[in-house]
Parts: sequence; structure tokens; C-alpha cells
Amino acid sequence: MYKYCADQERRLQSRKMALLLQFIVLLVGSACLATGRVMVINDAMDKALEAYAKRAIETGTNVVSLADFTLMGVSGEGVTAGDLSTTTRVGDALLVEVSPGEHIFAASTTIKVLWERVDNYTIAGYSFPAKFTMENSLYTMRARISRPKGSPCSTHWELYRADDFGKVTMMAPRPEFDGKDITDIWRKVVKPYINNLYSSEAYLEFLNKNVDLCIE
Repeated sequence: MYKYCADQERRLQSRKMALLLQFIVLLVGSACLATGRVMVINDAMDKALEAYAKRAIETGTNVVSLADFTLMGVSGEGVTAGDLSTTTRVGDALLVEVSPGEHIFAASTTIKVLWERVDNYTIAGYSFPAKFTMENSLYTMRARISRPKGSPCSTHWELYRADDFGKVTMMAPRPEFDGKDITDIWRKVVKPYINNLYSSEAYLEFLNKNVDLCIE
């Protein structure tokens, strides 16, 4: 009887991990479809997804951050952040190096996967057997921060929103800030935005140290 229960538990955990991986991949795919970006799932990303799913199941949190995966496998030029050692994470903030000297910053709220309510759900035309709810609405702020050697810092800001049905849309590219100093953008746009979402002093200190700079 004990062996039967243990086998059942293992099967349940395997099913949960498979569902979570499927959920993450489809969520990333929906972001790519909505923004017209190219997604490449490479070996490093596969391992990261698997490790994240395993950790979520083991800890029982089942919390997924959209920023984790939209940044690991997506970029405008098809460049991916394969080297996960260049990813810095504090809370739901990510600073990811996608190519030498090119970084993306993102901050978002989280999505909670509710395993006790499993039925068909659709994101951007894809159906999968998991249902989720948003903590308020999901907003993702992304910046491509690029400084080729010998060149001034160039930036491009985008603000994304996911509605309660999981549809990810690009709300506002910020071309008026392209090529401007990152400090200016941080002061006028990002810091007020972040202040509305987060109150942690340590979190804001991390952002101050890392995001109001263009990183070589």
C-alpha cells in the first residue's frame, strides 16, 4: 500500500512538473506572438525551465515570474541569453546580458499557478491544462540597454501588460527616450513606475545600483 501511494505521488509530481513546463513555454510563446519577437529555446533555457519547475513543485509555491522567461529566450534580433550566469535577479527584477555589452532589464508582478483548478485555458490561441490568476494586473517593464565599445549608450524602453485573460500586449514603446542617457529614463519613467509596485528598500537599492547605468 505504501509503495502504491509513493508511486502515485511520484506520478502526480511528474505531471505537475510537465504542466508547469508547458505553461511556462506557452506563456513565453504568447509574449513572442504578441510582440513579434523571435523565441529560441536553447539548452540553457531548457535546463533553467526544468530547474525552475522542479523548485516550484518542491517548495509548493507554484509561482512563476513572466520576466524570468520572456527575457531568457527572447530578443528583437533573435539573440538569446544562453549564459545564465550573466543573469542577476532580485525579487522580480532581472538584468540579463543577451550579448556582450547588451543588457535587458525587466520588472514584473508574478503569476500564481493554481493547481487545484486545472482545466483548459487559452493564451494567444494555445490551449493548455492549467488555470492561473493575476496578482492585480501583470505589467512588465523592459529596457534594452546597449553600449557597443566606443559608442554612446543607446536605449529602447517598452511597457507590456497582460490582461486577466493572459493576453500579452505591448502598450507603449518609448521611442522618445531612444538614445537618451539611461539616468534620465530611470528618473522620469522607471523609478516612479517601480515605486508604485514595490516598497522594499533593498529592492530599490538594487535597482538604483544597476539600472541607472549603461553597463559596459
